[in-house]
Amino acid sequence: MQHHEDQRRKAEQLAVGLGWFSIGLGLTELLAPRSVARAIGMPDASGGVLQALGTREIANGIAILAQPDNPTWLWSRVGGDGLDLAYLSSGFQ
Repeated sequence: MQHHEDQRRKAEQLAVGLGWFSIGLGLTELLAPRSVARAIGMPDASGGVLQALGTREIANGIAILAQPDNPTWLWSRVGGDGLDLAYLSSGFQ
């Protein structure tokens, strides 16, 4: 029983870390979209799109922090990462 509880606690700690990472990344995209665009090698990327992605990232981070034991928010973040990758890949074509 203790082993299961330890695993659950570790999973929640990872989720909380991911939630804070999401908020930090989102704030960076929201407040400094041009710097982010240059850093990822896409200086012509739309600042508005990056800000929208940042806003989504912040919202997802807050949801993860509010319910770190709810896998829905983690899967939502995975879906958001898919959107980010689709946008980024379009810039490299």
